[in-house]
Amino acid sequence: MPPRECCSEKRLKRWPATSCVIAPRPWVSGDSAVQALEEDDFDVVVLDLKMPGMDGITTLKEIKKLGLFTETLILTGHGAIDTALEAMKLGAYVYLTKPCEIDELVNKIEGAWGKKDGEVKKRHPE
Repeated sequence: MPPRECCSEKRLKRWPATSCVIAPRPWVSGDSAVQALEEDDFDVVVLDLKMPGMDGITTLKEIKKLGLFTETLILTGHGAIDTALEAMKLGAYVYLTKPCEIDELVNKIEGAWGKKDGEVKKRHPE
């Protein structure tokens, strides 16, 4: 099944052709997410804290160990201040709690993508 775009048409029109399009690739566990990240490049990853096998914090640690240039958002229905602080210390772009408005999530994904894009441009100026 092809990925669904969850950005509005209005948002997509204002982005340049080389810009961010949100194309979800759901993984069933933290392990499968890490495996996919080892095999392919992703600009932004949205992780839940509660997943089968490896939890979101452990998955974030594994992503950081890979040294990938990927921004990570944590989205959870099981939020706690200590977990939020740990996620941010580990380098999560943002920590959101469910329920989360889709516009807020899309805005945070856009922000994470923009941060990554800015870093890419700094590292590889044209």
